[in-house]
Amino acid sequence: MNLNLLLNIFNRAPFGIKDVFDILIVAALIYLAIVVFQRTKSAPIMAGIIILFVIYGLSIFFNLEITKKIFQSIFSFFLVIMAIIFQKELRRFFAIVGIVGLKHKQAPLYEDMVKTVINTVEIFIRKKIGALIVFPGLESVDRHIEGGYYLEGKISEPLLLSIFDPSSPGHDGAVIVEGNKIKKFAAHLPLAENVRAVKNFGTRHRAALGLSEISDALIVAISEEKGTVSICRDKSFKTLQNAQELKDIIDDFFEEKFPKNKLATSKKWLKENAPPIILSFVSALAIWLVSK
Repeated sequence: MNLNLLLNIFNRAPFGIKDVFDILIVAALIYLAIVVFQRTKSAPIMAGIIILFVIYGLSIFFNLEITKKIFQSIFSFFLVIMAIIFQKELRRFFAIVGIVGLKHKQAPLYEDMVKTVINTVEIFIRKKIGALIVFPGLESVDRHIEGGYYLEGKISEPLLLSIFDPSSPGHDGAVIVEGNKIKKFAAHLPLAENVRAVKNFGTRHRAALGLSEISDALIVAISEEKGTVSICRDKSFKTLQNAQELKDIIDDFFEEKFPKNKLATSKKWLKENAPPIILSFVSALAIWLVSK
């Protein structure tokens, strides 16, 4: 389709304020779908589906009867197949849609809280004490965790040290930090499916990676065997060199999720997300033009 033909279709199609909202809503849904696939690292699966659609389109163009019939049989169950394949991604998609209308509440970041966490982590590393600390993002982690005890106690070194003391009943669980308080301790996190990423570590690190696979939380894991600190976020696992590196990551995480300067952060967000935004809008516009 050349540019002149596209302009002719666009000029002939009735275009009003309702169409603008229609295109923007579809573009927003496409963008959210792209975000989910990026966070869940499901791009290879999506690429495979696109390739199948391309093959199906070629079978129609070249009138390949057998290929068409096979794909038509598959597409008759397409929605069911997609629901099965992308079960977790769909749940994440609807969770992110829900965030637009109802954000997970998080108290502002306190410098004292970060300093306390870093100082305590240094003690954990030095003494080889295992620990699991969760910083929720915009998505609530409540539905992903099991067990644990509500505390709502102000975070401090003595409190963290007592919770993760090897003789403490809750030392194998995780603490959920919100604002400058420990909301919950001795919580159990879901285990990761990607076992290979944490094959050299224990269950604590697999649990940290597991929560990062299904939420936007930042999880800190300290190994009692190795005396190392690792972070998990957006389905990725990384072992850090020192506690100062952890401080920089926590600061960046809170600045991204709960920015102080919203205007500057919005400009940065638009710059970083320009390609998927443009792709979403162009795709929505193309769908609108085809439907006319």
